[in-house]
Formats: sequence, structure tokens, C-alpha cells
Amino acid sequence: MPFRLFALAFDPATRTFDEDELNRFCLGKRLLSHRAEFFTVDGHAYWSVFLEYEPLLEPRPKKVEDELDVRERPLFDALRQWRRDPRQRNW
Repeated sequence: MPFRLFALAFDPATRTFDEDELNRFCLGKRLLSHRAEFFTVDGHAYWSVFLEYEPLLEPRPKKVEDELDVRERPLFDALRQWRRDPRQRNW
């Protein structure tokens, strides 16, 4: 099973731990097990959170543009613009 480890830092200004990233990660997953441990480093407080999970949703397929390198991107963008031009529909 896949797992993820988080380190949540204590924010003295708000007197809270920033759990936003942890909450976003848990969306769309079924937690199988978890473990949390408190620790400090150089006087700074943290929670380490270990999550073992199972995805509930299939990962989205990658978009073609996400796979392009810096040299291919301008050509892809030009082709996309060309296809959107209504004058090009008469080929």
C-alpha cells in the first residue's frame, strides 16, 4: 500500500499547526492506518504524521501538454491556436 509522511510545523503566531496540506492530501483517499508523533528540532515543535492509504479515485490521465518539453511547447500552442481558428475548418 502507498504511504505518505508529513511534518507539520507549529506556527507561534497563530498557535496552530498548519494541517492544510495534510487535509488536501486526504481527499479522495481511504486511510488504512496512521501514526502521529510529536517532536522538536532546535526548539521548534512539529507533528510527524504517517499515513497508509488507498486511493478511492483513479488518477487522472496526464494531459499531452504536461509531457512536452520546453522546445515542443511553442509548436503545440501554435497548433492548438490554429485548430481553434474557425477559418481552418475547411481543410
